[in-house]
Amino acid sequence: MFKQPVFWAAASAIIALLGFVFTHLVGRHWMRYWRLQRLLDRERSFYTTYTTMPRPPSAALIDIAGSQTQQYVSSVTQSLEGFDALPTETVRQSKAELRRLLSNLRATHQTLVSALEPFSITDAKEYFERFDSIAAKFATLYHGGQIPHEARTHCEEVDSVISELAKTIKADAPGWNKIASLRRSVVVYDFDVIIPLMTEVLGKAQVEISIIGQAIRSRDFRKAVYIKERFWFEVRGLYPDLNSALTKMSSLAARL
Repeated sequence: MFKQPVFWAAASAIIALLGFVFTHLVGRHWMRYWRLQRLLDRERSFYTTYTTMPRPPSAALIDIAGSQTQQYVSSVTQSLEGFDALPTETVRQSKAELRRLLSNLRATHQTLVSALEPFSITDAKEYFERFDSIAAKFATLYHGGQIPHEARTHCEEVDSVISELAKTIKADAPGWNKIASLRRSVVVYDFDVIIPLMTEVLGKAQVEISIIGQAIRSRDFRKAVYIKERFWFEVRGLYPDLNSALTKMSSLAARL
């Protein structure tokens, strides 16, 4: 049978057909991502190049009450320097409370960084392949207009922890003033900045993720890229500062 010319001709035809189908499907799949990558690169370059372009009204979400948002992020970042300055013995004695304080401070930063990180992705294939998990993860951060209690920093809890630390850390201890300043800055910014900022950012991100999801289900991948990059243009000024502070907090927590 295997010596029959007809058999080998048929086998060759089948192999050729399978090769054609495989190449066609894989090729189409690769070309789609190649085109989307070019589109994403072009959109990212456009928003990066034209730095004087007027930002949309919704971009004011990082400028709530003037520059208070940036001031809040800056105050938290500066206070982290106090952790590094604390004497080793003080850190050892107050490790549990310091860890509690960092955990609470990290909440808002972690939530916003987690929500915005997907929009920073520059690889089209990665973004679309991760989208379902991105949407599912986002739902745990913000759902039905509600921010889970553990997903944001709370001024009363920060104040409580610092009060406990004040009982064991001397007022003249290196770094203590910077840590203690959190009591005022977080309390001042809690309802004026933290809640409005998170509600604005997460609410807008929820809308964008929903529209992107609809576009993907409709196989309008170009629209999904446009929406993703437009929203990134709105929030890209906030993300680096938040991410930098969060990285610092994570490093400090690891050492504790």
